[in-house]
Amino acid sequence: MKKKIIFGYGLLFVLMGLVVAWAVTNLVSLGKASDAILRENYRSILAVENKVDALERQDSGILLLFLGRLEFVVVIVSLVKLGRDGRLMAAQTRKGK
Repeated sequence: MKKKIIFGYGLLFVLMGLVVAWAVTNLVSLGKASDAILRENYRSILAVENKVDALERQDSGILLLFLGRLEFVVVIVSLVKLGRDGRLMAAQTRKGK
């Protein structure tokens, strides 16, 4: 009778160990998936911030154009082009890896 009880508890602990191992495996997998999602989300946020900055510079350029300050418009257009070209080169470098 005592051996049956010990065997029953032993089997119970082995099953609980298997369930814990399965849970830890799933938790690690979920952690990796959420890390990938956060990484992609961060890249999207940076892209949106860059677009907003470029739009603000273009808005400033148009305002200066209406005010007749052409020398500043040329500088702003150059900055917008440099920023766009730099981001394009960075994106191509990331794709090449």
